[in-house]
Amino acid sequence: MAVSKRNKRGIWMLVFLCVTLVYIPRVLATFSHEPIQVSHKAIEKAEKQVSKQQEKRSLKKKAKKRRKPQDKYKAPSSKFDPNTYSKEDWMQLGLSEKQATVVLKFTERGIQSNEELRKIFVIPEEVFSLLEDSTFYPESKIDENKGRVNFQNTVLDLNTASHEELVT
Repeated sequence: MAVSKRNKRGIWMLVFLCVTLVYIPRVLATFSHEPIQVSHKAIEKAEKQVSKQQEKRSLKKKAKKRRKPQDKYKAPSSKFDPNTYSKEDWMQLGLSEKQATVVLKFTERGIQSNEELRKIFVIPEEVFSLLEDSTFYPESKIDENKGRVNFQNTVLDLNTASHEELVT
């Protein structure tokens, strides 16, 4: 790959500029003969400021560590059915608006147990530990063994059946 004359000139100018910028402070320092003087009081003052800032940072870190994650979550006041809770009810427990919306989408299909509630990924473990003793679920018509609704099988002739037989 050939590099044009113009590109070579540009690269040399860039290298020259970088070297110049590196050495300018050193050259200027040799011409100035005034030493920099710092008093002991100024050093002590700066050290005090640094130590105060470090103390503030450490206090903030300790305050964050002391704060428990359960502080922002609240237990429900009484037993409840998660399928009937509204968005505001979930938010009062400490969930964000987005989390409450996701939980509502899951509860639209119906939740039958705490295991299903635990599977909702947006509910933090701290919230679930507060909720699990306060939940109850309505009895369902779902057969626990098969996971299907029980229906009675009846043979019906559609051509001769009456309206009442079809409805039943």
